Order: sequence, then structure tokens, then C-alpha cells
Amino acid sequence: MNWRIICFSERVRSDVLVLPPGIRADYLRLAELMEEHGADLRMLHSKAMGSGLFELRPKVPEGIGRVFYCTQVGQMIVVLHLFVKKTQKTPNNELDIATRRLKEVKKMQNEQFNPVAHDDAFVAQLLSDVETRHAYDELEEGYVALHAVLRARREAGLTQSEIAQRMGTTTSAVSRLESSLISQKHSPSFSTLKKYARACGKKLVISLA
Repeated sequence: MNWRIICFSERVRSDVLVLPPGIRADYLRLAELMEEHGADLRMLHSKAMGSGLFELRPKVPEGIGRVFYCTQVGQMIVVLHLFVKKTQKTPNNELDIATRRLKEVKKMQNEQFNPVAHDDAFVAQLLSDVETRHAYDELEEGYVALHAVLRARREAGLTQSEIAQRMGTTTSAVSRLESSLISQKHSPSFSTLKKYARACGKKLVISLA
């Protein structure tokens, strides 16, 4: 685990606890990705909003969440604000909250920034909910595959664009490939995964347990 996640405040951590179970489970899986692969997961898992603000994008059949976060020196990710999305466009007031907290984190000495742990005990608390645990377990296979793909790309030191060039395709196609592993839509073919593996200097190996 290379990165560590904290919450901006106790209020933010409480907001995570009241997310709908499916969104909460997908958020936890995405958080695990960030802990290993870093803050910028790229589309469609995360989006750089500018000025150091990022948006994590948990999405499940029961709804869509948005989690704003930033980074600090020392491979630290700070969860700033989150909400359940009910309109196509992110409401300005939600973005304003995240932007204001981002500024407070940058100042560091501001008394409003009182970070709290997002540790194993907190994750265990989230997963103690039966519905959340079930949703989390249902997501496992897709995220195991996504971890493997992102790990291969990171070890090769390649961006999505560089992978796309080696595969003879577009960056957006590579982004969709990575996202499709957990979206359960338009799953990549064996041939496409093999091309991806070769682009990373790897071989595709399938294992059943």
C-alpha cells in the first residue's frame, strides 16, 4: 500500500457512513485502488477538476456518488466532501464546499482542517453493515481484474495514451477498457486483453480459483 487516505473532518467521515450501501461499497473498492495506484486513477474512475482537486466516481445500479479529494506531500489523499448525485450536472454548492476545504488544506494551519483517520478500523466499521458487505463482495472479481491491469500499466511506466499507441487504438478506448472491468458493460474480449498485456510487456494469464 503506497498511499494513505484521511478524511478532512469527522463530518466527512460521518457522511461516508450514511452513503447508500452499494455506493459505499464501490467507494471502498475505489479507495483501495487509490491506496495502491495513486490519486489519479483517470477516467472513468476519477477526474482531475483542476487546481489540485479530484473527483472520485463511484457508480452502481442504485445510484451515483461523487467524492472530492486532494493530495498532500507524502502520498496522502484527503477526502474533502462527498454526496449522492441526483442531477446530471454537479451542483455548484457541492463543488464550492470541496473547493473551500481544498483551500483550507493548503493553508494547513486553519482550525477547520481537523483530519481524522480513514484506516482499517473505519473500513471494518463500514463493512459491518450486511448490505454493504454483500455489495462489496459482489464487486470483488471486477476489481481484482482492474487492479491487475493498472498494476501492469504502472510497472511498465506507461500512460493510457502510450498503451493506446502500442495497441493501435485511442486513449478513450483504453479508458473504456479499464472501466469496463468493473462496469459489467461491454466487457473486453480475450484478444483485447491480450493486446493490453503485450503493450505492458506482459503475458495474459487466466486463473480460476
